[in-house]
Formats: sequence, structure tokens, C-alpha cells
Amino acid sequence: MRRAALVVIPMVLSLAGAAVVGAQAVPTTVAAAEAEGAAFPHASTPSVWPVYFTHNFGGTTERRCVETQGTDLTGSGSVRSGDFIVRGWQLLTAGDTSKLLWAPVHDPGTEYVTVQLRAARLDHPADTLRLEFPGVVRSPSRARPSREFGFISLVSFPTPGRWLVVATSRNDWGCFLLEVTK
Repeated sequence: MRRAALVVIPMVLSLAGAAVVGAQAVPTTVAAAEAEGAAFPHASTPSVWPVYFTHNFGGTTERRCVETQGTDLTGSGSVRSGDFIVRGWQLLTAGDTSKLLWAPVHDPGTEYVTVQLRAARLDHPADTLRLEFPGVVRSPSRARPSREFGFISLVSFPTPGRWLVVATSRNDWGCFLLEVTK
């Protein structure tokens, strides 16, 4: 019993502030993720678009799983799937902690909102992650509220491979296929 506690504690600490999420199932196929995206609640179109959505980005406005490798043809570092843009996905290495920015299309305003990440390795769906990151981060701006916001996550993918990652926050949904190297 004591050994299990010693193994779990370092793993929890390595998630760098993330909470483990258990409410929704982790989709293990693109078809399952896209079916979830189609059924996920929608919110109205924002009256003011967040800054990342006004610049060039790769991907799609549809709620579909987006292949990130070779998708960002704009050079902006941003790839969109449905209601989310992800940044920082280019150099993911198994076992290393990577900093990713998840930008939802709807401003959480002053409410306490989190982003939930659920991920599965496509060639080995038993490898999964469930993480939740609280608190939206905003760039300093004279405009109130700032249109540049998102959730910063520190994620460590345990094994190399192609990972399907679903991001949700309130009524925003996105799905990304990320390549994690050795």
C-alpha cells in the first residue's frame, strides 16, 4: 500500500497544477470524438472575437479533429478546431513537460472557468490523460476586458505516438491530433 502512494505522488506533482478530471469519457477514436463534438452544447457567436481568432490560423471552424502536423501553414503557430485554438504544439516530446495555450472562442469573463483536456494515444488507446487547468490568463491591455486570453497548461505525454486531445470549457469544444516524439 505504501509503495502505491509513493508512485502516485510524483505523478500528481508532475502535472504542474492540473487537476484530474473524471466526468466525461476519453474518446479513443476520431469518430467518437467528432460525435461528441456534434452533440456538445453550442453557445452564441461571440460579439467580440478573441485576438487569436482574428489572425491567420490553420485548421477548421468546424467541430472536427484537426491534424496539427503540417496544418499550420500560416506560420502563426495557431491551429483551430471548432471553438478552440491551440498554440505551442510543435515540439512535443514524451516524458517532457510542454507548455500549451488553449484559447476558447468565448471569453470566460470574470467567472471561474476551467479547461478540461482528455487525451488518448490512437495506436494504444489504453494510454490516456485527463487534466483540468483552472483560471484563464489574460494579456495586459488597455481595453477591458482584454481580447487576448487563454488557458496555459503544462502537459507531459507519457509515451510517444499520435495523441487525440479533446479540449472543453463551458460550451467550447475542440479536438487536436498531436504528434509526440521520443
